[in-house]
Amino acid sequence: INAEYGKHEGSTMGGVLGTVAADSPIGFAVLAVAMTVFLYSSTIVDYGLQSSGPLDLKQAMVLWLLVFGATVSHWFAERRSLRGQIRGTAAGDVIRVASGTYVVTESLPIGDGVTVDGGGEVVIRAKGVPVLETMAKGATLRNLTLEVLGRTEDDIDCVIIGGGSDVVLENCKISCTSGDAVRIFGESTRPTLKDCVITHGRQQGVMVSDGASPVLHKCTISEFTGPCVMVIHDADPTFRDCTIHGSDKEGVVFHEQAKGQLLGCHIHSNRLSGVMISACDPKVDRCRVLNCGFGGITVRRGGRGRISRCELKRNKVGGMLVGVLSEGAEPVVEQCQISQNSQWGVVVHSAAGGTFERCRIEENGGGGIQVQGATYGCFRDCTVHGRNSSPAMEVHSTSKVEFEHCVVDPPMK
Repeated sequence: INAEYGKHEGSTMGGVLGTVAADSPIGFAVLAVAMTVFLYSSTIVDYGLQSSGPLDLKQAMVLWLLVFGATVSHWFAERRSLRGQIRGTAAGDVIRVASGTYVVTESLPIGDGVTVDGGGEVVIRAKGVPVLETMAKGATLRNLTLEVLGRTEDDIDCVIIGGGSDVVLENCKISCTSGDAVRIFGESTRPTLKDCVITHGRQQGVMVSDGASPVLHKCTISEFTGPCVMVIHDADPTFRDCTIHGSDKEGVVFHEQAKGQLLGCHIHSNRLSGVMISACDPKVDRCRVLNCGFGGITVRRGGRGRISRCELKRNKVGGMLVGVLSEGAEPVVEQCQISQNSQWGVVVHSAAGGTFERCRIEENGGGGIQVQGATYGCFRDCTVHGRNSSPAMEVHSTSKVEFEHCVVDPPMK
């Protein structure tokens, strides 16, 4: 497909008059009859024609031929455009797109079982619509740059996947200056995104909701005004070996009965927490959460979650914050390395609890563990070291936390 056709889509008279005609021969016949009736029954004044009554046959034929020519021109241009070529495909077809920038004003009509491959430098830029809005099954898009340019108030997402789709996006770059870069929703919706770069937007990077269960593998999600990842409403995504950073808020948010897994991800340099868990029960395993402006992982009201074999380092307030500014958080934290955070390694506040097993908590600026308020829970088989004059642990008298078989140095305060 040649980029010259895509970048001029809808810009001619035929693009306006020929919309119906471009869709089918029947549509063209209907348009032709309608124009003929109109031309024979209308009165034209001030258009360089001498007649002020109904057009004579010669005048009507001239105008009819102009419309016919513009429509046919649009019909062929549409068939040769990016959107037209994709719309004309069937399952099993592979479209290889030539290098160039394609500007579209309608979403790409990806059908079941179709593959679109931008082997070169291919940019598909949408104005006023999502680039891709699909329920396709068995379809694949690879090696494409997908962009939506617009205002934040327009709230237009770049890629929308729903309706049970299992579409695959591979080695694509996705950005959006209006809505979410990628929105995935709906039960039985199971797309796969591999080696994609999802970057630069004014809302969320990836929004997963309403029971969707996508898999994102080795993707980079970065530089968003909202959270890089938002998971809500029974969604159950898997993020495997992804890099998530540069959010003006949290790196990843699990909220409102969300499930999901973060496996082997690198989450760093987010303005607030690296991961925030609230009113849900996700799994976080083998992740590195570093250099975030609040907590490494923060578990708030109703949050649970199983957090295992993670490295939580160099975060500003603490590596693991449980119940801070809320109540009722109960995570299970196993075999984590929590160190070099600016203040505390682990903070448990406000009627929160949880279980910490076989964790190593050391070299944190304010101390190892701080427990405040009517807290509960258990630390079992943990190693806790203070730093210089900072205590290994600070436990307030109203707390009911248990410590079993822990190594604590220096002794607790």
